Amino acid sequence: MEKDNERRVERRLLKLTEYLSLPKDLVYGECLITMTGNTELTIENYRSICQFEETCIVIALKHDRLLIQGSRLEILYYREDEIKIKGRISGLQFLGECKKT
Repeated sequence: MEKDNERRVERRLLKLTEYLSLPKDLVYGECLITMTGNTELTIENYRSICQFEETCIVIALKHDRLLIQGSRLEILYYREDEIKIKGRISGLQFLGECKKT
């Protein structure tokens, strides 16, 4: 019964979001990913950095983890709500939810 209530609330929120033309990233707190070619990646509304290496970076998002693959990857900056990555980006992959420890 609790799941049904959650679904109803989510549907109402979605309808209200569409009716008011609100950005979903603001309403739901979802991440917003912006790429500039294959050399820069900006992620808004991320949660944390899970792994950082020159060839791969794993970022925790609200519902998923994002694997960024490439070479010479570096984090240009990170703030509470935004991170910018530079390097030769060869792939992005959503890995599923982070496991709570």
